[in-house]
Amino acid sequence: MKKLCVIGAVNMDIILEVDASPLQGETTVANSTHKALGGKGSNAAIATKRLGLDTHFYGCVGNDENGNELRENLENEGIDISSMTIFDEVSTGTAYIILEKDGNNRIIAAPGGNQAITEKEIRENCAPLIEEADLVFMNLEISQEAAKAVLEVCKEKDKKIVVDAGPAKGWSAEDFKDIYMISPNEQELSDLMHYEIKTRDEVIEAGKKLLDLGIEHVIVKLGEKGSIYIGQDDIYDQKKYDVDVKDTTAAGDIYMAGLCKGLLEEQTIPESMDLASKVAAISVTRLGASPSAPTLADLDNFDSFLK
Repeated sequence: MKKLCVIGAVNMDIILEVDASPLQGETTVANSTHKALGGKGSNAAIATKRLGLDTHFYGCVGNDENGNELRENLENEGIDISSMTIFDEVSTGTAYIILEKDGNNRIIAAPGGNQAITEKEIRENCAPLIEEADLVFMNLEISQEAAKAVLEVCKEKDKKIVVDAGPAKGWSAEDFKDIYMISPNEQELSDLMHYEIKTRDEVIEAGKKLLDLGIEHVIVKLGEKGSIYIGQDDIYDQKKYDVDVKDTTAAGDIYMAGLCKGLLEEQTIPESMDLASKVAAISVTRLGASPSAPTLADLDNFDSFLK
């Protein structure tokens, strides 16, 4: 079986369910609260594992109660975490998620160990995973130093890397020259290009500029409007599936997991995007980040999730 190396953030999510987010100076009482494994990296790792991939995860936690619980959860999913870094002097990342009744959310993150990773940890602990992988997937919630080191190692070892370009603030498009694939959302694309992008034509124009940097494939996630592929020879629009939305917290992460599954199984780009859209659609019908990740059985019964 082909190996996927997932590199990214792991957090303890504290979820507060409310009717609506408080206004400035207003206090709102939550309808319920609970904890869950989160972080863009671990969300994607769990989703890819549940979709049947041989997933190896690299991230960082603190030597604390949350870190121990998160590592146990990842191991229980069957994910190889043997290379993870554990810091004694840094706390595990935490995200506070305000989940509104309509499924929208607001997130405040305290990155903790995710931002403590340096090039040293990447070279010593993560590089062997990259070398063994058939595909590398990374998001940008880890430190920029660490993420740039991952890009360098992938180039040195001639490995294909898919970058989920979130969050993109502090980055430029030029930082991703010659990689295999990048997938920002509209706001992240604006951050990478350093100008505002609103229309489909502007998305395509920016995508072509990314191609000019040697990036092979560009997929822009458009939320309610689905997603769009910009390649050297074609442009492809992927629709969003219509389901009952409860929580969109990890939809983008799980979309990327489906995309990686398709790519590793040598499906075409349109086929991979359709798979990604299906697993993302299933995820938003459930509460939580990683708990919402679908299984292969869910995918087989996809039609039952449609309105």
